[in-house]
Amino acid sequence: MPLIAECWGKGQGKGSAKDFRRFLLISRGSAYEVNSILQICVRLGYIGEENYRKFRGDIVCITKMISGLIKSLE
Repeated sequence: MPLIAECWGKGQGKGSAKDFRRFLLISRGSAYEVNSILQICVRLGYIGEENYRKFRGDIVCITKMISGLIKSLE
């Protein structure tokens, strides 16, 4: 999930709410990508369902936080 944090940091560094919001949208998209990768990992047998559910819960939490920040900037 480093890309999520990187986009968030870049957005904060730009100085405007509009730029920050744009980078938050990118961060949220990256969180969705992580979920897709995890689903592939389950199908290929790299991780089990239990680990997937834990990671998925973390991703849902992160996505909700990012969505809340995006709404606060609208």
